[in-house]
Amino acid sequence: MTENELLFELIRSFKNIHEGADKVLEHHSPQALRQLVNLTLGPKNNSDEIASLINDYIKYSVKTGHKQYVNQLFGGYNETGVLGDVLATLMNTSMYTYEVSPMATLIEKEVVAKMNSYSGFANGDGIFTAGGSSSNNLAMLCARHQKYPDMKTGGLSGRKPLSAFVSDQAHYSFQKASYALGLGSNYLVSVASNELGQMIPEALEAAIEHSKARGEEPFFIAATAGTTELGAFDPIEPLAHIAEKHQCWLHVDGSWGGSLILSQKHRHLFSGIQKAQSFAWNAHKLMNAPLTASVLLVANPTILYEAVSADRADYLFHDHEDASFDLGKKSLQCGRRNDALKVWLAWKAIGDEQYEKNINHLMELAQYCAAFVEAHKDLELLSPVQTLNINFRFKAPEGIDANELNLAIRNQLLHEGQAMVNYCHLQGRLSIRLVLVNHQIQKSDLEQFFTSFVSTAKKLVAEVKI
Repeated sequence: MTENELLFELIRSFKNIHEGADKVLEHHSPQALRQLVNLTLGPKNNSDEIASLINDYIKYSVKTGHKQYVNQLFGGYNETGVLGDVLATLMNTSMYTYEVSPMATLIEKEVVAKMNSYSGFANGDGIFTAGGSSSNNLAMLCARHQKYPDMKTGGLSGRKPLSAFVSDQAHYSFQKASYALGLGSNYLVSVASNELGQMIPEALEAAIEHSKARGEEPFFIAATAGTTELGAFDPIEPLAHIAEKHQCWLHVDGSWGGSLILSQKHRHLFSGIQKAQSFAWNAHKLMNAPLTASVLLVANPTILYEAVSADRADYLFHDHEDASFDLGKKSLQCGRRNDALKVWLAWKAIGDEQYEKNINHLMELAQYCAAFVEAHKDLELLSPVQTLNINFRFKAPEGIDANELNLAIRNQLLHEGQAMVNYCHLQGRLSIRLVLVNHQIQKSDLEQFFTSFVSTAKKLVAEVKI
């Protein structure tokens, strides 16, 4: 076999490890797992010992490509994407200058341009980041720089407090961004959402007016394209009008639902996105690329460089005819992994049309789940299914706490390795939150999940194990 053939064979074998495994995971407590595997660092290990440790790692890791893994906002096993990730590691380059990463640089620029063709940022730019949280942080930094470019050198001292606005359903990364940028979480305003988890434009308008009355300077608004709990989309178009009126930067956090923009059928969810200034899009979620593959897209082609470029780097960034291709000048990172390669290769292998079909398939499955739950005498939906989040629970018999029962069901499935599904709390009710990410999942896989869920519930009720 050639090196290429061996690599492809390895990647295919790992697909079988994920999809063909009997269990999603071999569950053990941290204490028990430490006893099973020698994690101690110190003496040198020989090749046989290293091979054994690798096998242990595979054995006791979660199989995130398994069709009963419906736990997190990522999953599936994308062979070509994995190939790109392995290839990026084998070539071991960094993304700061064109001369050290010529192919990788052009590939990243191509992926960013392709994504911008969907966002409507005709002359836009973008950069791969360390994750959706990093994209949101960088978006807020760009917004601050556009509003007050002198803060890059003068800082925050002696100024009016800046205020930013997010939905009360927004991701917690915005709170972290408020810490990092010196904004302070007291000036990150949570705007009320409706019963579907969508930000209410009138509430945003009122919040901005109240902020101004307090002597603050509003500068940033974040709309969410796919909330983590309900999969809700904020109404971008009216939020864009409010942002323009108050001279605020509008960011769209599509870290979860951003890839739905690939589907013409569902692109209406992003109506008005071309009026935003930035868009966070995680390809490692609904595009099934390996972790991590996160991009921040921006409408202004120079804002990234203006906001993050630094002096004292002439040892790295030299004046030459290809200097405009040095991506490190517009990234908060210096050393940066080549995450674009796996997205580019996967997109090459799958293509626009199939990606759209995959997205539509998942959306159809979500409605199938909703109908299944509503028709089942022992299950109930806790919220309408808007996109790919299905919030439901087992109906607890009288005298049994529904929250405790459903948590016990979820944990039992996890401990037995039958399925991994997460949960959240909706108005005090524990909700089983099934999310659809893996393109390979079929109706039969979901029927298997619900069968396991209900049968486990009935056993626990009968045995009173909660």
